[in-house]
Amino acid sequence: MLQNPFVYGRPVIGDKFWGRTEQVKMLRGLIMSHQNTVLVGERRVGKTSLVMNTAQILKGFSVVKTHFQGVKSVDAACKRLISGIAAMEKEDSKMRKIMQMLSRFRVAIALERYTLDPILKFDIAHAFQPEDLEEVFRLLKQIGTERKGKFVVALDEFQDLLRVPDANELMAMMRGYIQFQTDVTYLYIGSIRHEMVDIFTKNDSPFLKSATIVEVGPLEEREFIQSIVTQFKKGGLQVSKPLISEIIEITRGNPGDTQQLCHSLFNVSSPGKAIGEEKLSDALQEIYSCEGKLYEEYIKHLTEVQIRMLLSIAQLGGKGVYSKAFMSSARVTNSAVIKHTVARLLDRELIFLDSQKEYRFVNPFFRKWLMIQGIA
Repeated sequence: MLQNPFVYGRPVIGDKFWGRTEQVKMLRGLIMSHQNTVLVGERRVGKTSLVMNTAQILKGFSVVKTHFQGVKSVDAACKRLISGIAAMEKEDSKMRKIMQMLSRFRVAIALERYTLDPILKFDIAHAFQPEDLEEVFRLLKQIGTERKGKFVVALDEFQDLLRVPDANELMAMMRGYIQFQTDVTYLYIGSIRHEMVDIFTKNDSPFLKSATIVEVGPLEEREFIQSIVTQFKKGGLQVSKPLISEIIEITRGNPGDTQQLCHSLFNVSSPGKAIGEEKLSDALQEIYSCEGKLYEEYIKHLTEVQIRMLLSIAQLGGKGVYSKAFMSSARVTNSAVIKHTVARLLDRELIFLDSQKEYRFVNPFFRKWLMIQGIA
């Protein structure tokens, strides 16, 4: 049986990474000139994959990758950064030096038996404080100096630091540590656009105008088509361009979602045959069989108004949510109710506001499922 050539749920490297030739070139130039950069885009759009594929062509560069999703304390932020530093190297001599550097943080480090990935055990009696964060950034500066500027720190879901108590004070401290690190290039990656833009453009933000902002949006259909055709061919299948267009219409050009739908389409198709359009429905059913219980949980915790609002966005789109047609569809007569309901759905991360000011589903397959169920 041929291996499924489509990958989702993790960063995509090499020939499975689709398009973005110009953005790779631009990001490479920004890193080479030591320009700190903000990468903003919806979830699963390929921000981390863009960073990793760019890093592959930067000869001699080391990259620390860490994420702040769900972080709610300085202690957790420090541990995420330290874990990222520990995972940076697998080459034995360099890893030993990194481990030696990390010994100052009361952390025991061992290597996983088969992958040789570092396993960190933190002292549970010790909670990292703001002064410890300064020490972590001092270490990053030291590594950057030793690597002669060939050092990148990628901070994923950076906007989640806003959930930490005294977030503005934390941001000010981090900005103070980072601004003098000329041998370290920082990449701030985030999926909640308005929060990321506020961090780097609001007058009262410590990070005001401290980095170049780059939008990482969905791919154009032309960037997808040949890559998808080639991937299916590797698996012994043929796919038509009209079918690819249908796939992209469902996923709105999001690479992660497109990889997932193509992965399921490959699973439900017969090797050596052209894929018929009817198989797209089978592929969606496979996704629903895996994710359907999650969708039901979403619905269980929503009010009737929130459900009607979601269904109206699914059917009419999310640009004119205050229009008469939309309010009629959602059976809402008061614009204040629309505003409150949108805010709640954003908080639950069921929808997001894209760069074109349109409210869209975070998960396009939940949108399709909702329309099929007709729940209202």
